[in-house]
Amino acid sequence: VDFRLFLRQRAKELKPGGKLGCVSFAKTEDGYFLGKSSHVSENMHGYFSNIWQDFANEGIITQAEFENTNFPNHYRSLEEYLLPFDGSAGDARATAAVVSNGVRGKRSFEGLELEAADYGEVRCPYYLGWLNERKHLPAGSIKEAAKLHANEYVPTTRTWSNSTFESGLSRSRSSEERAEIVDTMFQRYSDAVAAAPEDHAMDYLHAYMMIGKPLA
Repeated sequence: VDFRLFLRQRAKELKPGGKLGCVSFAKTEDGYFLGKSSHVSENMHGYFSNIWQDFANEGIITQAEFENTNFPNHYRSLEEYLLPFDGSAGDARATAAVVSNGVRGKRSFEGLELEAADYGEVRCPYYLGWLNERKHLPAGSIKEAAKLHANEYVPTTRTWSNSTFESGLSRSRSSEERAEIVDTMFQRYSDAVAAAPEDHAMDYLHAYMMIGKPLA
């Protein structure tokens, strides 16, 4: 419903002959999404969850606090993004859009026509930087360099997730205590990245769509 509403509003704004390029987080048919890709063995969100569950098991937080910590994200598949263009909500105007994996946009929606769509991946720049740096490191300096890499990479995962972990903690805790717990959580993640930097990355998986409004 929310994506259909988004498209309806853009249909009102777009002039005939105009184009809308839409890029949004996605989950591929292989099950890859933000922080989980074919390039690394660890799943970022899964690793966060495992650390947070360990905290509950160790008594740092309660099980209720663990269960109260939720990321309100749903990464759509390409098929989900294309539903407005191939469902009963679309009008009868046929299009010839060629889409990934044989999926085709067969209808327009609110006067918009799907022209092309596919998945795309943006590699984690911190991970690629580490792979390049590692090639030139003397054997004796890799461990320290890995710590520096973790100190650079982990904050970019924290900018958007810190508030979620703090919000999951009980309000009976002081703000200082909540901040300390979350600091400890990200330090544990940083230690894990430093220990095995080749296993951790935040690759981006997107759905790319080109949508047009035909000339009248």
